[in-house]
Amino acid sequence: MEMTADLDLVCQCVKLFRRYGPNAELEIRIGHKTDERFVPGVSRDVFEQLERDFCDSPGLVAERHWTELVDYFYPLQNGEQARTRVEFDTEHLEMKGTHVVKRSLNDVFVRRMEDATEVCRLECSEERPLETPPNMCIPTFVRVKQRRRFLDRRDDCTVWCYELSKTWSASSRVAVEHKQHVSEPVYEVECELLDENMKYTTVRSDEQVSASLLLKMKLLLGEEKERDVEIVAGKSQKATTCKGRRRK
Repeated sequence: MEMTADLDLVCQCVKLFRRYGPNAELEIRIGHKTDERFVPGVSRDVFEQLERDFCDSPGLVAERHWTELVDYFYPLQNGEQARTRVEFDTEHLEMKGTHVVKRSLNDVFVRRMEDATEVCRLECSEERPLETPPNMCIPTFVRVKQRRRFLDRRDDCTVWCYELSKTWSASSRVAVEHKQHVSEPVYEVECELLDENMKYTTVRSDEQVSASLLLKMKLLLGEEKERDVEIVAGKSQKATTCKGRRRK
């Protein structure tokens, strides 16, 4: 496959995803970018339309129910930021907690030429397990998430995971629970390359994986073929243009 400028920007994230292996996370999020700051979230109408589209898609396996989980973010003594996620395991009827340290490695933005505020962000991150979480910590940020996932499964393995989430965030658990009762959630949309057992990327080149990611970003933005989108690297800020398809 011939490498183009826009595909090369996406390809940088794919190469990092391969390099970091099991600790790598490669995901797309929809949101808005103003003053060099990315804020995830879409309107309720877009969120509900995407939920209908995902439910109607014959290639996706939808979770039947929404799941609630709570994320606690806190600093470690070495200055890194950690996250503890608490989720109720309905299968075993128990609470399950996971502890990770996440570090952003690279990101790329896809945005409309005529409306540069709404974007898709592709980010490659290192997400390594926190083997010895602290006995006590003071959270600096708490997020409650009601999540529903739609899985793209091939040969009994999950390749892509589309995730819809209603989230509330605050500086403490008490504050975020209050916000749940008095305010609308942030409607978040994600698409992650899970690549269970590495069956997908093993048989595809970086360029092929990048082309699939770029197509998914265009489709999530809903761009039409005759309209341009701009591809911007998060750190170098080099930009190029390509064609897309508008969401209806």
